[in-house]
Amino acid sequence: MVASLAGSLVHVTCKESLRVSISGHSRNMIQPLNVSNDLEQAVQINTNGNLDLGCAVVEKAAIEKALQTIDGEITGQLAVRSKCRDAVGPAFLTQLLIYKVL
Repeated sequence: MVASLAGSLVHVTCKESLRVSISGHSRNMIQPLNVSNDLEQAVQINTNGNLDLGCAVVEKAAIEKALQTIDGEITGQLAVRSKCRDAVGPAFLTQLLIYKVL
């Protein structure tokens, strides 16, 4: 669930800014080649070809970071609960059952 949410959120938020960035960098790299007739077409082809790859890389990084963060939080909370449970002793319900039996 975390992976799906993180992936979808990143895909939606980064796609347009990544498109603008790739387009700008492509234009700056292709301009010195003096391809003035087909400059925009070359930029569009390069942008469309690399946009999905860029989004996939960003999504993967975000998913890995989200899973790492969630796993760390869950592990920490479980450790705290386990420590408290071990310090208190048997659960309240167990003590109640023992009391009623006696």
